[in-house]
Amino acid sequence: MVTHGSNACFDAVCLGIPCIILGDAVAKNMSSTTLDEIESPRLASEAERHQWLSDLAYWQWTEAEHASGEAWDFLGKRLHG
Repeated sequence: MVTHGSNACFDAVCLGIPCIILGDAVAKNMSSTTLDEIESPRLASEAERHQWLSDLAYWQWTEAEHASGEAWDFLGKRLHG
């Protein structure tokens, strides 16, 4: 997927689809950033995606939502389809 920056790159990275992000986006550090890599864009490993989602979740969910498991249930569905 090639984008300037959008929520689509978040979904793509969660689904294991490599991205090239030419602007600023939440998944930029998990993606290629130049069209020079069009034939072999960076594909984050499952471990990298899991850590990235964990880092994002830290700022997106309340302590109670973490404690109840709601945050991890949501992220698990995103990461594993």
